[in-house]
Amino acid sequence: MKKLLLFLIVLNLFQQVACAQDKTGQALIDSLQTKLLTAKEDTNKVIFLYELAFARSWSNPDTALVIDKQAMMLAEKLNWKKGIARIVSDLGDIELQKGNIAKALEHNRNALKLFEQLISSSDKALMFYAKTQKGHVLCNTGNSYLSQGKINIAVDYYLKAVKIAEEVGDEEYEAGLMCNIGICYENSDKKKELEYYLKGINILDKIPLNKQIQTKQFKAIITGNIGNVYESQKNYIKALEYYKKALQVGEQLGDISLQSAGLRNIGNIYLLEKNYTLALQYANESLKMRENLKDNAHIPEVLNMIGQIQTASGNFEQAEKNYTKSLIISSEGGMLNEIANSEEQLSRLYDTTGRSALALVHYKKFIVARDSMNTQETNKKLLQNEMNEAFEKKEAETKAKQEKKDLIAASEMRRQKLLRNGFVGGFAILLLFSVIVFKQRNKIKIEKKQSDKLLLNILP
Repeated sequence: MKKLLLFLIVLNLFQQVACAQDKTGQALIDSLQTKLLTAKEDTNKVIFLYELAFARSWSNPDTALVIDKQAMMLAEKLNWKKGIARIVSDLGDIELQKGNIAKALEHNRNALKLFEQLISSSDKALMFYAKTQKGHVLCNTGNSYLSQGKINIAVDYYLKAVKIAEEVGDEEYEAGLMCNIGICYENSDKKKELEYYLKGINILDKIPLNKQIQTKQFKAIITGNIGNVYESQKNYIKALEYYKKALQVGEQLGDISLQSAGLRNIGNIYLLEKNYTLALQYANESLKMRENLKDNAHIPEVLNMIGQIQTASGNFEQAEKNYTKSLIISSEGGMLNEIANSEEQLSRLYDTTGRSALALVHYKKFIVARDSMNTQETNKKLLQNEMNEAFEKKEAETKAKQEKKDLIAASEMRRQKLLRNGFVGGFAILLLFSVIVFKQRNKIKIEKKQSDKLLLNILP
């Protein structure tokens, strides 16, 4: 089962953006573009621009970067530090979405410095905002390191963000961070993974109704992830329990996508338990919802699952149709993972039904798709490594330059101190010498007077 990984990237942006509350998607984009037509060159225009960048970031991150840079130019012109810090943070989010981890980390580092400066403000509202945003940047820094597989560093940043979430009283955010920490242990420590998911659920359960914003959505996601853990441990009873809880929350929210995911997960448990009737029932319901949403990104996955159920129950003709349909949709969308899955399932189906030639053809296609997927992933990692090396080199150069500046500054301070001390010491010596001279002159004058007086007494 696929976990809903790194959902806190969405959470960060949701909490940061002061968008029109009842508008989303294209309606939001249209509304912001209309506002920008008559907007004055002030902070409101900066807000409209970075909100528009956010609205476009998921579908077109390159356009979002251009818009954010426009916002940055105006914010700098206005010397609006709060806006500048926010935009730098958003640039980090967008670069992370694009997979440019080194750039994302650089923006995050700069954003942290800017928010640290704002935290020292005497304006309590600004201080609270800056502290909250610092937590978001720490979280996204953790997301960046997690995407690189640097688990310990990611956890460290998430825990720093947890501390801030506790300080500002953001329970939803704290719960979400627990989920991300759990994800960090997905492949190394199932006990810890489950521990943090349960911590997240416990936090969400204690949030009062009047403070709930996305509590139920997060609960559905974390509950589903708990089900994933139990499924991986082959504890199907517990997995089914949590998948049903996640489905129930999705139904309460009226969230079709969450419901479809829940139905698919439940169907998969029944497939693993060889209860093909119930497995097919849940899978078909999930497919119907995905088709109503025209969600081609997830339809192939469900079609392949239905094909597996039909293959296991001996309905080879229908299974072949669903595998083929999945292959067509995933090929159109360039989804290598599902292409490989469809080709592999078709190969197995043809092998089971004695069509060896077709089994071999599709097995070879499966190998090609799998290798392409691996090559794509390898190239991505190589690119990330190159970018990371460049980033680390730049950081080392920056650090060396700063150390050189610090040494020069320290040397200058020592020189100034020596000069100051020399001046003070010289002045003290001069003063002491002057006192001695003055006293000596007085002494001479007194002795001269005494001598003159004595001479007068001697003379007739």
